[in-house]
Amino acid sequence: MRLMQLFVRKYLLILLLAISAQGCVITAQVDDSKPDIGNDYGLGDTGISDAALHWSDYFADTSLVNLIEEALANNLDARMALQRIAIAQSQSRIVRSALFPQVSMGGSAGVRRYGDYTMDGVGNDDTNRSEPVLEEGKRLPKPYTDYKIAPNFAWEADIWGKLRHKKKAALSRWLASKEGMHWMQTEIVSQVATLYFQLMGLDNERTVILQNIELQELGMELIKIQKIGGKVNQLAVDQFEAQFLNTQSRLPEIEQAIIANESAINLLLGRYPQKVERNSTTLAQHLPDSVHLGLPGDLLAFRPDIKKAELELEAAKADVHAAKGAFYPTLTLNGELGFQAFGPDKLFVPGSGIYALGAGLSAPLFQMGKIKAQFAQTKGVQHNAVLNYQKTILQAFNEVYVSYNAFENIRKRVAIKSEEVEVQKRAFTNSSDLFSVGYASYLEVIMAQRRMVEAQLELTQLRADQLKAKVDVYKALGGGWAE
Repeated sequence: MRLMQLFVRKYLLILLLAISAQGCVITAQVDDSKPDIGNDYGLGDTGISDAALHWSDYFADTSLVNLIEEALANNLDARMALQRIAIAQSQSRIVRSALFPQVSMGGSAGVRRYGDYTMDGVGNDDTNRSEPVLEEGKRLPKPYTDYKIAPNFAWEADIWGKLRHKKKAALSRWLASKEGMHWMQTEIVSQVATLYFQLMGLDNERTVILQNIELQELGMELIKIQKIGGKVNQLAVDQFEAQFLNTQSRLPEIEQAIIANESAINLLLGRYPQKVERNSTTLAQHLPDSVHLGLPGDLLAFRPDIKKAELELEAAKADVHAAKGAFYPTLTLNGELGFQAFGPDKLFVPGSGIYALGAGLSAPLFQMGKIKAQFAQTKGVQHNAVLNYQKTILQAFNEVYVSYNAFENIRKRVAIKSEEVEVQKRAFTNSSDLFSVGYASYLEVIMAQRRMVEAQLELTQLRADQLKAKVDVYKALGGGWAE
């Protein structure tokens, strides 16, 4: 008895030391306070954030809206992201189940013959011969048979919140995967819209080239007539023809660019190469006058990548708390309730009922180094999650700032280039008129036409860039993922 008391006291002392040891190991949590991103972008009054608009309202183009809808439904990357969400949800359910008792149905049947000259054999025989004589059914059979049916359970009492924090971590990662899907939707909307406007820009470039080819054909006829009349020589005819061929050579280049853009859109839509339906109107009809940024704080609500980083930070914090619980003793409960008898005929009679209930308490003794390392690892992950969260916010702020300024500067360039195009058109018209009456040389006509074509193509590209800048602002603000 004295030895037993000493053993119990020693065991309790070890448990107390294990509990107190964790207090010396666990340090303060990592500072995860949200960074101050200010009250404005320093860009003046920018109104309500465009991210609040659904993408179908932000892009008022039926053809583009239809393409985006198809891309969101069929894009292969998006479909893979949905599977990742389902996987994360299943993992969350698995972790959550650890909070509840694990109940299972158990049953067994066995037979064993003990040797006559063994302790078990002699004991069983002696029991059957003892006085008073055992009644039928209670005697030990030879060979020995045993039948048992008993549901059993095991449950770890979550005293320190370890399992609850694991559940929280898994739930946060599931929600983070959903935000990852939202960010992918934003990316898909942005990519489809950008390629669509580039495609429209190429259509407009083709129109510019075709219009100038017609003008140059008229110029070719005029120069040939003047040669017949002796007003110009063959050199002038060759110069006009070279200019005409140079303009024509641009068509295959534009056609190839159109094919490449259509292929990129079809890939985003998860379909094989085919013609992409689009609005045939000019880019000028789609140019926006302004974009609205809202407040920097709106980024925390609209940017899925920021919300994803925040949820990953929450998961990392929960992991730290779960790792902290490993320093404490673990209390487990287990038991069973059912029937057990020598034969099936006695298995379900009242006297065959059995039950068992037990509890266990365990604490780490020689694994402290491993537990410390695991705790340090989770804290390191949490620290990285904090830095990633701060970096994501900083990056989002800068993306908005850069994309807005790009939009404004391209808008100014479009206005200036539009005036230049009008001047170049006027210069070409005047040079053609003067050439027809002999007051301008054919070289002046060629140069005027060349500058006009270049200016028109540059204006078309700038208009497409302005629409792309509009898309970039929308993406930077976090628009495009609303259900």
